[in-house]
Amino acid sequence: MLGIEISFGIVILMVIVLIVYAYTHQYVIITDDGSMTTSQLLHAVGGESYWSDRQLDSEFPSPSTPTSRKFRWQRKADRHLKNLSAEDLEKRVECINIRERLIYEGKWFQKKGTYLDKKTTTLCAGSRDSRDRVPSVHLYDGKVSVYYCATNAKDSALRAREVIS
Repeated sequence: MLGIEISFGIVILMVIVLIVYAYTHQYVIITDDGSMTTSQLLHAVGGESYWSDRQLDSEFPSPSTPTSRKFRWQRKADRHLKNLSAEDLEKRVECINIRERLIYEGKWFQKKGTYLDKKTTTLCAGSRDSRDRVPSVHLYDGKVSVYYCATNAKDSALRAREVIS
């Protein structure tokens, strides 16, 4: 009887370890140390942009001090944030910015060998250009593509990524 109790205890312990492992590995910390310009981040993932390199770098400059924020580790942007515009989102949650999204792309590709957002688009609601447009990132023709949306744009395929902490 003691052997069964010990085995059962070990099984419970293993389940707890697996749950803790799964819980701690479903997030990613994105650190932007500012060492690369935004256009360099884009080119590092083989991407293209509506903005020229010079415009990308001036509209979305590198931070003067390093930043780190946590996001869900998932291919598609957050499902619960679909059909919400950047205007809607700024009232509810803090969202990923364009630089973090490009860093995230590089980490995902390095780990998984695939790209994010094959069928959806990440609305980088944490960023705005000087004309109040919001960058968006998706896969287009096999390349990471950066474009923009109006602040009131919403669609079921247009989703933000929420900052967890």
